[in-house]
Amino acid sequence: MATGTKIKSFIIARIDPSTPQWLNEELFKYSSITSFILPLKIDENGFVLNRDQLYPCGSQSVQDYSFIIEFNFLRQPIPSAIETLVAGIRPHVQNLTLLSVDQRPLFLLRISSKQKSSFSLYRFKRIVKLIWPECNNPIFFTDSALAFYSEGAIENSIDSLRCREDSGKLDYDSYRYHSHFRPFPPSPFYIPSCHAVRHDHHDLFFNYSHNSYLDWIRVSLTWAYLYHYPSGFTGVHIEDLNAHSELLVNETFTYEKPELTCAASSVIMPNAEKGPTTSSNTALVIHAFYPENLAAIFKLIEPSSSVVDYLISTTEEKAGAVLSCLEDHNINSYKLFITKNHGRDVVPFVNVLLPALVHYKYDHFIKIHTKKSPHLDDGADWGTHLISSLITPESIRYVRHTFGEDNQTGLLSPPGSIIPITACLSMNALWLAELLAAYDISTKWAIKKDFIAGSMFAGRVHLLSSLTRKAPSLNCYESELGQVDATLAHAMERFLSVFIQHQNFALEEVPGNPDLAPAFGYQDSKPASDSAKTLAQILQINKRSIPSIGS
Repeated sequence: MATGTKIKSFIIARIDPSTPQWLNEELFKYSSITSFILPLKIDENGFVLNRDQLYPCGSQSVQDYSFIIEFNFLRQPIPSAIETLVAGIRPHVQNLTLLSVDQRPLFLLRISSKQKSSFSLYRFKRIVKLIWPECNNPIFFTDSALAFYSEGAIENSIDSLRCREDSGKLDYDSYRYHSHFRPFPPSPFYIPSCHAVRHDHHDLFFNYSHNSYLDWIRVSLTWAYLYHYPSGFTGVHIEDLNAHSELLVNETFTYEKPELTCAASSVIMPNAEKGPTTSSNTALVIHAFYPENLAAIFKLIEPSSSVVDYLISTTEEKAGAVLSCLEDHNINSYKLFITKNHGRDVVPFVNVLLPALVHYKYDHFIKIHTKKSPHLDDGADWGTHLISSLITPESIRYVRHTFGEDNQTGLLSPPGSIIPITACLSMNALWLAELLAAYDISTKWAIKKDFIAGSMFAGRVHLLSSLTRKAPSLNCYESELGQVDATLAHAMERFLSVFIQHQNFALEEVPGNPDLAPAFGYQDSKPASDSAKTLAQILQINKRSIPSIGS
């Protein structure tokens, strides 16, 4: 697998200049923090009320960090106060490195909702230009009340997310899962937030752990990477720096940008075949890496065996077992292709079986594979559910009928397998971004879409046929080392669904019981009722302090 440039993530925390950590420069010992929000409290006459607390800005330590300057206006400054404001700020902050996206520095504006009618972004741009003459085209982040006036927003999970309660406690996993399935934000620039739990708040939660918090950070970072691609900006906002520091989080969260190359897939002739070239417009394509599972598949499909052809891929050492199973079950029309153990079931499908489907002019297909998922507690049941949902006589009739109609159904999946593309996003975002870019598909558009988990589905051949002319090169795929996620093959699993939706065709599920599919956290992420309390409300009821957003 070719790799490219290093991707630096930005862990952003808000400074409280009145705290001893800031005044004693202890803040700079947290290696996981890369950037700070520095708040400036400003009155209507342009005076910086906390100016005396900004002296650590002149220390050597700050040179290792980037900053977002927060203009916290008690009231909007009158025009004549701008000169006073600039003179009061410039000496303290002009040596700071500003955090930027696409060379556009970020600034945060705080004003009360009462000032919204007099909000003037032009005035704020003028202030920035006077303090930083070299600063061109800044990006202003605001509160949600002013989102219409600005380009960016910072998520606030403390106030906005409602969690389910159980025995009077909040389920921390609801927060963590929300990071996978957050609503699509309206702002062109958006920074997701993560919230660690302070020691004195632990009794308000269950399912809270150090690892859960780190997972929240990782998922939010990769979500931000996709959302802002190709800018390379990968940042999250730490809502409580004190709680974050209590956990001694010292990870730097750096990533390696992969390099994707694409090439046409040539038609490969089968290594063994039997029966007519086409006896049906429907092909059952199987990647048989576990031949011992084929007998159960053939038994399920036996009543419908005459209405489908079989295109099967397997490795050289397992071909004999596959052929024996085909003969034992009297499969009279098949083509067997020998492939390397590379790229899971994805490479055999995209690079071998899909070109064969196009070459032999099939109309539609049903794709399955002899799945085992030892990393899942219900891996065997999950695989059985996927396969049996697609190849029973009733399912095959449903597939053939649906694709025989002139409708916008592009792929049919097992029940419960269509989930948001952000589920288990992990490091798949890095490869997924490259795949989307290769086909000129917006990552910001794609991040709102769903995909079919498990990589088993039925589809229309012509919708995927263009992949035979440009598909990821084999050398891009990682060697098989038992990975359960984060490979190009896993990203391709997501991409195939998005590729279909980009052609304005839909993902649909065949009839069946969706509860047989794992939740992948998705079911647990669904919003609680309006009566459920937020973390802010719970803390207020318990008379505990809660940081304002970003503190």
